[in-house]
Amino acid sequence: MAPPAQRRASRSSQARVERARELVRQRLLGQAAALYAELTATKRAAAGMWFEYGSVLLGLDDSASALVAFDEALRREPQRATGWNDRGTALISLGQAMQARASFERALRLNPKLRQARANLANLQHQQGELVEAEAAYRLLLEQDAEDTLARVGLGRLLWEMGNAPSALTELTQALERAPGSYQALVALVTARCHQHDWHGALQDCAAFSALLPLHSGGLALQAELEFEVGAREQMTPTEYDRLLKTYTLAAPDSELNLDLAAAISKLRSLILAPPHHATRNGQHSGALFGGTHRPFQRLEEALATAVGDYWKEVGAGSDALSERRPSAVTINAWAVLLQGDGFQLPHVHPEAWVSGVYYVEVPASCGGVANADREGCLELGQVDPSLGLVRQRTSHFVTPVAGKLVLFPSCLFHSTIPHRMPGRRISVGIDVIPLR
Repeated sequence: MAPPAQRRASRSSQARVERARELVRQRLLGQAAALYAELTATKRAAAGMWFEYGSVLLGLDDSASALVAFDEALRREPQRATGWNDRGTALISLGQAMQARASFERALRLNPKLRQARANLANLQHQQGELVEAEAAYRLLLEQDAEDTLARVGLGRLLWEMGNAPSALTELTQALERAPGSYQALVALVTARCHQHDWHGALQDCAAFSALLPLHSGGLALQAELEFEVGAREQMTPTEYDRLLKTYTLAAPDSELNLDLAAAISKLRSLILAPPHHATRNGQHSGALFGGTHRPFQRLEEALATAVGDYWKEVGAGSDALSERRPSAVTINAWAVLLQGDGFQLPHVHPEAWVSGVYYVEVPASCGGVANADREGCLELGQVDPSLGLVRQRTSHFVTPVAGKLVLFPSCLFHSTIPHRMPGRRISVGIDVIPLR
């Protein structure tokens, strides 16, 4: 029997593991990552801890650190097929397609029945233009499990690209019917309908989705844009933007906070070039900033929490969906974006968040003022993702970036940035206020 001190240490360690897992269940991933970092800090850390840590880091969009964690786990347990699949997922996020393919293929050699790896490999084949091979893989997955939403959406998108619109719509409709809460299925089906100008069919899909998931900003965003497309809603007026879009000054442009943030962000391991699954183009995007012990990020998190509380007080008295459906509990996620040269962000929404925003850490001096007639570097709201296929002309609302300024707005508003070609870099922190369900 182990000595009492050893038993107490074992119980304490197990309690911390359960605490980390509970934080993951609560979607408090930053806190969970900090705890997993402690749990894996010893040479005795088991492979399982490293696998769990890597999964949390993936959830935080820190793919570079996740890859390190998965490599550590696989060094300890190289025969775990799911670990090779997870490693491949991290490599995809880092844009390393060939290495990702090798990881997926190794996972399948270890376990030919591992559906996640087969689906990931099929998606990779699809992205790289191996359409015949991808179609065969999708159909095999669906033969094995007709409820596989990801495979059905993948097949539907592939058939659309191959010009087989009727079959594509059939597959995508089935995907959403079988998984009515899948935002991926909704976007794929709505996009296909919009490219055929079937606005009303797409609107019905969005309305059903939002009725099922009323806190999902992605569904609300698509529904609002389709209502505008059919003339059932007008675009937001300047008065409405004034009510829903708020700005706060958190620090002076050259404050110690901003200087410390700029230095810390520039050194982040998780800062990678234009991740393929994000809206950033010709720029760098980081993983999550909060949950660690880095003081500049802690100070920013404290300031943001206060500003979000002020935002609710200012905006929460309304009678629209933002106020009526306000979540009872939230967490704040944040990440860094570093743009220079002609870097910009495509129009997008934050589907899982309720309120989003941007804090400007550093901006080129020439971004502000009347000299910037082309609004280079500005935040633009109102334009939609061009891939959706919507055609009605939309107007834009612009916000000029100023270092030290925080902008908050509903997550269901499409937003983007204007490329800036002027000297200097633009460092900002993206923010999501996410409902805890």
